[in-house]
Amino acid sequence: MKESWDNPFGYAILKVERANKHISEFRQRLQTSSDRYGPRLHMDGQTGEQFLYYGLHDRELRTDLALIAGDALHNFAFRS
Repeated sequence: MKESWDNPFGYAILKVERANKHISEFRQRLQTSSDRYGPRLHMDGQTGEQFLYYGLHDRELRTDLALIAGDALHNFAFRS
């Protein structure tokens, strides 16, 4: 069985594979969030005014997605 370092692009391939794991984690986190349904149309009962309501119930979603995306991008910073 060939090892990663036997291929001239072995380390780059490993970094891309790891980034793909982060991307998969990003998708899973986004799909399991309670905030995946987006804005909703509401109407004020007294005035009849309509407005879009979007409330973030999943308070950690933005932070989690930012950290996961940062980890994925970090894997593309190829260094020798």
